[in-house]
Amino acid sequence: MLSLQRGIDKTIGTPLINALSLLKRRRNAVPEEVLFTKLWAIGESVLTLPLIKQFKQNYPNTKVTILCRNQNKAVYENQPFIDNIELLELHNILTLTKQYKKYDLAFDLEPYLKLSALLSNYLSQKTIGFSHGPRAKLYDQLVYYNDKIHAVNTFLNLLKPLEIKPKVPDKLITLKYSKSDKRKVNNFFNKLPKHRPIIGMTVTSAGTATWRRWSPHKFAQLADKLIKKHNAIILMPDIQNQRNYIERIINQMEQKEFVYNLAGKFSLKQLFKLTEKCNIYISNDTGPLHIAAAQGTETIGLFGPNTPVRYAPYGKNNLSLYKSKETPVINPHLGSFKRPTQNWMEKITVNEVFRNAEKLIYKQKRRTKR
Repeated sequence: MLSLQRGIDKTIGTPLINALSLLKRRRNAVPEEVLFTKLWAIGESVLTLPLIKQFKQNYPNTKVTILCRNQNKAVYENQPFIDNIELLELHNILTLTKQYKKYDLAFDLEPYLKLSALLSNYLSQKTIGFSHGPRAKLYDQLVYYNDKIHAVNTFLNLLKPLEIKPKVPDKLITLKYSKSDKRKVNNFFNKLPKHRPIIGMTVTSAGTATWRRWSPHKFAQLADKLIKKHNAIILMPDIQNQRNYIERIINQMEQKEFVYNLAGKFSLKQLFKLTEKCNIYISNDTGPLHIAAAQGTETIGLFGPNTPVRYAPYGKNNLSLYKSKETPVINPHLGSFKRPTQNWMEKITVNEVFRNAEKLIYKQKRRTKR
């Protein structure tokens, strides 16, 4: 399905947009049913929740529907300000085709994909989206994509055409999980040694840009230092196909008995609970970074090709390490996932990450003693 999505974007996306823009009628829609389209990126999906919540607060009687994919739907499930979720998957494309102009208004939350613009235009009478690229021709109201601010605030700016003044949140929206998800994660944590700091690590990144990754040997060194100095327990959750990658990191460690390869062990919703139970979470610039921040865990983000100005772990107690001296080469809103001129991730030292993690450990210990 992902390859089909990309194929539409590259081949017929622009011609379709140009043709449909000529037929676009401008309407003043009453927002009785509103659609938010987000088809990609779990981490970015987390960052859209403040926008959707603030919209619902301003229009409490409006039915809010999310159009998403299986891979990111868990982010939107069971949120009290979301009424319905529609999936863009092969099995229900026919259902979507029957919903022509069903919605009074659509927010296209994708910063680049042409497919999302085409779908939003087809499904709604009026659309709001970002002003760059040919896709903007299909929108009724345009908003500038400001890449000099955090993505949370960039998404919130989509409220401005409705004359809603966005409120900058102090923290992200907590992600929901079921009682059975909670029980499975708690059962695992109950088996871990007590009274030791538990530190989660996401050592991989999305396949679209593996150069977001800090090197395996540095993660191994960091984990060893945290175990030796602070008696830490290290958890490395991920999807199943990253199990061997994580195992190679663990094999470079001296303290192997205190690190857990959890690739494939927990679902996405269970990851919400797992990150919540960690004392600290350390991650490359990828989805679990934002999940941990949303769950209120003190988070350290490692950045190189992208900038924490846009994608830092959101929240006052979270940290970002960034050494790049060139313009960010990963620009999702421009469809750009280039390699940097050099490996800026490797400019981040093990000692830097360790010292920042150590500060958080000491701070948490002082809070516990009060």
